[in-house]
Amino acid sequence: MPEVSVVIPCYNQGSYIHDALESVWSQTYPDYEIIVINDGSTEPETNAILKELSGPKLRVIHTENQGLAEARNTGIREATGRYILPLDADDRIGRRYMELAVELLDSDPDLGIVYCLAEKFGEDEGPWILKEFSIKQMMDHNVIFCTSFFRRVDWESVGGFKRDMKYGLEDYDFWLSILGLGRKVKRIDEVLFFYRIRTGSMVRSMTPLQLRYLFGRTYERNQLFFLSHPKETAALLKEKRINEICPSSISILFCFDSQGGFQYFDKPIENTGEPFVIAYSFSQPIECARLRWDPVSNIFSRVRVDSILITFTSGKRVMLHQTDLLHNGKLLAETGYVQFLTLDPQFEINESGEVNSVEIRGQWEHIPLEAVAPMLDAVVNPWYGRTTSILYWSSDQTFSEDRAIRKPVRLDGKGGFLFRFTPGAGTRFLRWDPVSGILCRVKLVNVAVTDDSGAVRSIPVDQISHNGTSRTEDGWVDFWTAFPQFYFHFDGVIVAVEIRGEWAPLRSSEREHLYVVLRRLSTAVDRYLRLTGNSRFGRFLRFLRRSLIGR
Repeated sequence: MPEVSVVIPCYNQGSYIHDALESVWSQTYPDYEIIVINDGSTEPETNAILKELSGPKLRVIHTENQGLAEARNTGIREATGRYILPLDADDRIGRRYMELAVELLDSDPDLGIVYCLAEKFGEDEGPWILKEFSIKQMMDHNVIFCTSFFRRVDWESVGGFKRDMKYGLEDYDFWLSILGLGRKVKRIDEVLFFYRIRTGSMVRSMTPLQLRYLFGRTYERNQLFFLSHPKETAALLKEKRINEICPSSISILFCFDSQGGFQYFDKPIENTGEPFVIAYSFSQPIECARLRWDPVSNIFSRVRVDSILITFTSGKRVMLHQTDLLHNGKLLAETGYVQFLTLDPQFEINESGEVNSVEIRGQWEHIPLEAVAPMLDAVVNPWYGRTTSILYWSSDQTFSEDRAIRKPVRLDGKGGFLFRFTPGAGTRFLRWDPVSGILCRVKLVNVAVTDDSGAVRSIPVDQISHNGTSRTEDGWVDFWTAFPQFYFHFDGVIVAVEIRGEWAPLRSSEREHLYVVLRRLSTAVDRYLRLTGNSRFGRFLRFLRRSLIGR
């Protein structure tokens, strides 16, 4: 079994692939494999080259077009190495890159990412100047290019590269996820990566709106990482103007199919203080098992839905109102708005069929800076709105967003739950995230699976692994992460699963594990106030500190 797997996605880049491969074959380190993914290339030349491609330690896999993130995931699923190196088909690596990186990774089990210095070539030449890694630099923008080494086990832990980073930067979100595991980063101070600059490259300039969207998505998914560095996060939220008035945001409609896959459509939504009308019309009808509407992105907000009109190809028209929808916010009865103390607000629309168009009417407003303080407290002890329970399924222990089923969970304090899921064909492995974005405790009472013969069997609770603390005598598991996970394995094909148990958010008396973070926040506030005096943001930080730690 090789130590390193080099994964090379290729989409219409056949004329460059031999350069990339030669740079791998010339490595001074011998224990590796190469996996090339033909990501649904449309160029005849590329397809002809990849069809005939052969060489030492090389495999070529042909797939439909999935996009860069999922093409990488496909290659890594096929990989057998402990260490992974993504390489784009038009780039090259230096001869000693693999040797030096493996030496570093072998010598430090806490090291999660190894990268190097880089140069540009092609239509532009010279050093590729990136600031050296630090937490502060990484929180602001990506300073680690995609062709960097990481551990396969970490890829599995964070769920791989995410497909929904529409404007790119899949690697940035991935690196933040690995940093959230507590991994360290090391740069080799030698030029060992060569980045080709060419017309048609995927790298392109982004509008401020797109950059705000990307920051919001990465912040939301890696919130505990950001909150573990409160000084840098406080400065970053202010710099990015995340919760100040912005002229517009992005509104996204997701259409999910019966297998958990989805398509999504985004529209700008203006922040005028006036009612809005957003119309999604599809060039071809879309078969939907359910829909989800994310009203705004990258901003803490209040939203009121007046109506949602769904038109089906059958001629049926369905009119929904806010009371018909599940959401992950808190209803403000006095105004009718739903308040979202999250950067990822969601309304679930449980309608199915072949959809022609969706029209949404309502109104929204940003939440002022001073009112955002409860958001941090809510991460510790939320008791508002609804959240989501997610079941991921797999035949090979690899879990991804396109093989998942979501069900809403009420945060009403009653504590009990019963979920019934029907995963996809060939399922043998399951990962269940009982709630999302919440520090909680969970007690599994019974997990029953139905196999392909119709037999129902229980999985012993003590044989189910998780990422929480040790199970107490009465069966409770505490999760000091906003992403609690249980892992199930079954020696047969699963066609249905039923999960019963209890859960509760962690209460104030159970927060001792967070006090290191809170003390750091207190110190950061003191330093900020000494520098800025009684500013608006300083008053917010003082209020936040007093709310969380009483001084």
